[in-house]
Amino acid sequence: MDIVTQKPYSAKRVVHWKKFSIRRRKTLKAEFLPKPQFLPSHAQTLIPDLLTLVFHQCMELEFVWGLPRPSRNAAPLKLGMVCRSWRQVALSTSKLWASIQITSQCSPSVLRQWLDRSRSSPLSIRWIFHEEVHDLCEIAAIVSAHSYHWKNVTLRIPGSCLKKVLAPLSRAQGTVGAPMLEMLSVTLPGGGSFWTNGVTDPATLDIRNAPQLKVLSLGGTKLPVTMGDSTHSTIRELRSSMWYIPGRGPFSSDMWLSILSRCPNVTTVHANIDSMSFLPFRCDILELPIEDFSVALSEGLSHRILDTLLDKLRLSDLSRLALEVNSPRLSLPSWPYLMKFIKQSQRPLLSLSLRGIPISEHHLLECLSMTTELEILELSNMNITDEFLDRFRHFGDEPCSRPTLCRRLQSIKLECSLVHFTMPVVTDMVVTRWYIGNKVLRRIELDYCGLTEGCCGPEIFDCVRDGLHLSIRHFLFDHDIGLLKPHIIIDFSPLVVSVLQKCYSLQRRVTICTITVAYDSEFQ
Repeated sequence: MDIVTQKPYSAKRVVHWKKFSIRRRKTLKAEFLPKPQFLPSHAQTLIPDLLTLVFHQCMELEFVWGLPRPSRNAAPLKLGMVCRSWRQVALSTSKLWASIQITSQCSPSVLRQWLDRSRSSPLSIRWIFHEEVHDLCEIAAIVSAHSYHWKNVTLRIPGSCLKKVLAPLSRAQGTVGAPMLEMLSVTLPGGGSFWTNGVTDPATLDIRNAPQLKVLSLGGTKLPVTMGDSTHSTIRELRSSMWYIPGRGPFSSDMWLSILSRCPNVTTVHANIDSMSFLPFRCDILELPIEDFSVALSEGLSHRILDTLLDKLRLSDLSRLALEVNSPRLSLPSWPYLMKFIKQSQRPLLSLSLRGIPISEHHLLECLSMTTELEILELSNMNITDEFLDRFRHFGDEPCSRPTLCRRLQSIKLECSLVHFTMPVVTDMVVTRWYIGNKVLRRIELDYCGLTEGCCGPEIFDCVRDGLHLSIRHFLFDHDIGLLKPHIIIDFSPLVVSVLQKCYSLQRRVTICTITVAYDSEFQ
């Protein structure tokens, strides 16, 4: 064929050969050049023991206020998604899986796998029922199967599930028990057959097979408890929550006396009394090593129930005392129980909280004169006046001066809606406590005492600027409803003062010395 008659290469064919030659050159170049080496990060080169410590620290920092939830966005599941080595360490560290908060979205399969990874490590479980989307009985069976290594268990679930979860604690035939259980909190709210179904058996809460139980907290509807002698001897803390329907509370005063008579080593008792039996429990004077004692009567109960309970107790190690009566305010000429508790205690009283106690102001001041080491004082719904605040002034250390009450007091909270304090007395108490008392009293709360945001003078403002925290709640008249609307908080704190110093130039006379920083959500 003549050269003139030959067909030239098409443009597409030329472009194809150019691309092929470029790819060929790159392939040959990659074959002869050394391949790059990808070095692992420092986090991936940590030894497993050190990596385990890092994981434990992550768990402590992330779940300061609660237990971990099964979520890919939180530890320990999140730790296992970083790399293969991290996943192996996370799965082999049983303590990372030894605590869980069972949520409504936690499926039985996830829960079973989580608890299996904990192996025999002491287990902490928190199960608060909401609107579950999974079978409750299946979840209860999984939780119950791991009772042999329970340590801390918190439950608020329906009665039918509660009976299945706590079945291993009884001494029935074939039960494993909970040999490592130290804390048990059970709340059974009332309100319908859904909650109370399965709790009709008087031996529902049988915890005789928990030999190491130290803390027992109960709440909800009437929940009978059966404890063996070994459990009674190990109990250190007894608590009953306020979560119950009036008239269906967990314990009466006689039931508390019956329980305390069998717990010789208890040190903390928080008792909420709902009723008193018509057949009083007869017992001798109980001498117990209780250090923290709190009693609250439900609304409508007479203070005489509290008198009967306190008359049977001798607490020589008492350091914290809280008494609450939710009945109409009453002031008796003499109420000897507070004085008795202060005198019989061989340890100084450090904290005192009283609400609605039928004690006169004069007798209360006499009792406080004996609490020389008191650090925290809270009084609510009590008959106290300006005379009470005047006695809390700091009179110095001169021999001729009056003795100062509670020199070591660090926090005081007063709530008296029917009695109004005068501002000069409040100012005198605050200023003398701050300057003459060497700033020991750091926090003062005055609620519904007739004080408003415009009544505080520069003397109090100077104390706040120097580090005092002062909080005032007062009533505000709502013109729309024609009533007093409570719970407006005036918060004096060093932070507020620093803001004021930056925003306003402080003159000799301070006119703006408060800032409303919060509202009580209950009344919004």
